[in-house]
Amino acid sequence: MARRLGAVARKDLGRALFDETLPVVRTSEADSVVFSVASLALPKKRELEGSRVDRLEFEKTFGRAAMYLIAALCRKIGFQRDEEFTAAVWDECWWLTSSPEGCELLLEVVRDGRKHNSAALVGSHDPNDIGPADSEIGQVILGLIPATPTSRSTPRTRPSRGGARGRPR
Repeated sequence: MARRLGAVARKDLGRALFDETLPVVRTSEADSVVFSVASLALPKKRELEGSRVDRLEFEKTFGRAAMYLIAALCRKIGFQRDEEFTAAVWDECWWLTSSPEGCELLLEVVRDGRKHNSAALVGSHDPNDIGPADSEIGQVILGLIPATPTSRSTPRTRPSRGGARGRPR
């Protein structure tokens, strides 16, 4: 394990985890925190099926772990300030809901958010990315989200998958 962690620490991406000279994220003084991850490599959905996940290249494994870590940090930030409304905004959220632990985290924010004066705003081109229809937890997530507005989505079956929630208001 030490050898594997040492190999990760020597990689450029490993700096985010092991370089003590990088500044710590300070959220207590900020009105908003934005994580820019445009160049982060993420696995494609088919690469996460079955045993293929074990053969992911390092950058995609790191990207998946980093995105979950960012989402968990967003939950922590949102839940620590009960006196002020906070929202975690996750666009193209397929990256979060493509794993069971990501679905669990989203479900926790959706279910417990109100108690902490917090909410999740999730975006995707397809409602099935927000709550994967092929999983029980995905159906629960979609059931707990009262509105799923859609726009500029083709084919017309995508907005209709949201049912009445998919119609513009």
